[in-house]
Amino acid sequence: MRRRNLRAIGIGVLCLAAWTGFAHPPKSADLMETDARQRRDLSLPLSRVVLNYFDFKSTNTACRYSTAPNLPLHAAWLSTEKNDASKKAASRFSRTVPELFTLYRTDGTNFEASVTNPASSLAAGFKTAWMPHALPFSATYANGSVVVGEDFLFDERTALRTMRFAGTPSGFYVAGRFAGKAEVSGDVVVIRNGHIRYAVAASAKGRFEVITPAKQLRAFGDPNVSEASWGGTASGVEPREYGWWFFRVDTDALPDGELKLAAAFADEGASDESSVKAALRAGKGTHADEARQAREAQWDRLLALVPEPCSTDLLRQVDAKGATAEGIRQAYYKAWVFTVQNVLPPDKRRYPYPQLAAGKPSLWDEGEARAPFSAAWESFLGMQYYAFVDPQVSWQAFKGLMSLVDEDGMLGGESLPSRKAQTAMILYQLTHDKAALAETYPALCRYLTWRMKITHWIYGDMKPDPNRKDAEFVFSAIIDMEHVAAIAEILGKREEAAQWRSKRAAFFEQAKTWFWQTPATPPIQNWNLTYRPNDQNNTVWVTTALYMDGLLAGDYLASTVARFDRDYNPNANFAGFFMPKYPDMSYSVYGLLKHGLTGRARGTMEAAVRDIVRAGAPFAEQYVGDDFRADGVRPSLFGSSMILDFTLLMNGYKYDRGAPAAVITASRQEGGVSGLLLRGRRYDLELGHPVRFGRQGQPLREYPVQTGQIVPLEVE
Repeated sequence: MRRRNLRAIGIGVLCLAAWTGFAHPPKSADLMETDARQRRDLSLPLSRVVLNYFDFKSTNTACRYSTAPNLPLHAAWLSTEKNDASKKAASRFSRTVPELFTLYRTDGTNFEASVTNPASSLAAGFKTAWMPHALPFSATYANGSVVVGEDFLFDERTALRTMRFAGTPSGFYVAGRFAGKAEVSGDVVVIRNGHIRYAVAASAKGRFEVITPAKQLRAFGDPNVSEASWGGTASGVEPREYGWWFFRVDTDALPDGELKLAAAFADEGASDESSVKAALRAGKGTHADEARQAREAQWDRLLALVPEPCSTDLLRQVDAKGATAEGIRQAYYKAWVFTVQNVLPPDKRRYPYPQLAAGKPSLWDEGEARAPFSAAWESFLGMQYYAFVDPQVSWQAFKGLMSLVDEDGMLGGESLPSRKAQTAMILYQLTHDKAALAETYPALCRYLTWRMKITHWIYGDMKPDPNRKDAEFVFSAIIDMEHVAAIAEILGKREEAAQWRSKRAAFFEQAKTWFWQTPATPPIQNWNLTYRPNDQNNTVWVTTALYMDGLLAGDYLASTVARFDRDYNPNANFAGFFMPKYPDMSYSVYGLLKHGLTGRARGTMEAAVRDIVRAGAPFAEQYVGDDFRADGVRPSLFGSSMILDFTLLMNGYKYDRGAPAAVITASRQEGGVSGLLLRGRRYDLELGHPVRFGRQGQPLREYPVQTGQIVPLEVE
């Protein structure tokens, strides 16, 4: 009777709508996604494990990429070990374990026969869902068997799958593919594949068996994941032989029809025995239920810590095209989930600092060799936002990246436009940690001195060339030079502050000759001493010039606004801008606000938020095409940062200069932000005329403000 009821309950749960309304703030379960656009990745802050990584060169959605009738769970272990100079570099897929867990029904035949007979062994139908703390699934089989389960992280290094079987009694094989070597040790199997080592244990009685890599089987899982991750042509990944471990399950013999399957990964230097113990602990007794509750409670607490927007009814100047306040609120909190889960722990041997990964599930690892997961653009933005949750971790991550700036001022890996001094100023204003600011100041100075000489993208075969000038890089450097001058003032280095201001003004005079043919001619993006004509390129990458405080004026300002207006259309996808990367969109918006062009700023923000929500809130590096599809590295902190920044900004909170400020971007605007973590205390902002701001639980101070006016807010 219990099993028949399970079918009705378990599968029905996954058929519920993902959003039915939630309290403030939402609980983790309130963010459930069930449709074909559902995200699939899962991780925890300070964990190296990510469940359901994604090949961002794939044309599939994340859901299509990671789901199949054999109910796969894919995993990656983000170890920095491969970056030792003594070891050959490998693709990012060398970090992966495709099909860590799979499930095949058997009609009494052996494993090889079951895995190669999809008609009887694979699910006839299946459903999946995503929540920050767990990945529920259900499946039905041709013989009437039913499986309902969940995948989640037992802890920071252990993946756990729970399954309940109902309907017609049957036999199943739980199985996983592996590269390297597998060894059965008692009632666990231990896999060693270079820097990836893990142990798998099951809660049921039985014995693991292994098919070695020398004996290949044609599996019926997800062919895209299999090809991309195991050495197919889809991603140019080096081929790897794989084998299988498997464990036979008699569903009629399971206590309460439940099976637990755990995979515990080993930290570098840890023994295999430690992973065996961790896997056994996760798979035995009641620990799984306790961990499941703990993970959900953990995410409930984290969601309660982030700044809460008072309104997500933000679409006033654009055609909503189906985007709703509920959709924006969902996207906002999911953006926080993605940001928080992207924190990687320190590597005591190679890099003793935490990292804000560009996007754990994307496996992007092309940063400086000692911090490969840190992109010199996305990761700095991640530090800025994570500081509203844990500013000390953000400071440590920032110190780590700045420690990698060499004597010449270069930060290795992919070289991207600077947000470094801006990040330092934001972290300082949020914490008033002058010691941390002083510690990182010399590296900031070295870096910006180098950046003035080399102002273009450096990646792969693209080497530093002082003859090439890219406006996106030059204008970002000029903005950062303003911040470093302010930092010098804070540190009592007034002469150096004056020097930086002088260098900044002179650098801008040079920039005029590179990017403006005449003051009244709209600026271009690329200039090169060695060839003509210059390239016009992307508008929103150039209009970051609007944010250069105190420099852009007269015809130079008018021509830059004219270039913005040439493409601006708030009812077009992303306001009409091609390849809208968040850093360029944000600096352009800040510049518009600075110059009093509030309507354009508001329209740009509304269009960006609307279209990310319409697309199902994928957090991508960029969005392209008439269908504004996610493109580039994904998931990426760019997409999540766009949602966070613009939602807060349209609720009146402006953080980009470090010190908090308020701005009203729409007439008769309501809103505000609650629970801002500033210098160790919580603050609330209420919009209106006047604006009200102050510490939670105390009377709020009133600030007279007009629409479009930027008003500094005082923090105790």
